[in-house]
Amino acid sequence: MESIETDIAPSAASILARRFLQSKDVIKSQVLSEELLLNPAKSPKYDNLYVFIPEDESLDQIHKWIECVIATEDRCGS
Repeated sequence: MESIETDIAPSAASILARRFLQSKDVIKSQVLSEELLLNPAKSPKYDNLYVFIPEDESLDQIHKWIECVIATEDRCGS
């Protein structure tokens, strides 16, 4: 077994480990709707990279979706 070097005190590490073990069954995930993002053609505007941008060119709809997920923990529409 390899050792790990850290500046976390042993008492704090035990608290973190306990919290981690307690939370392993309550982790949830959500998937952002494809309708909220667009994949524009490669262009110099995005350094010719494959990117996703908000459909309405602002992050407002994405922020609303995140707020919905946090508030209700249910599937949130677009």
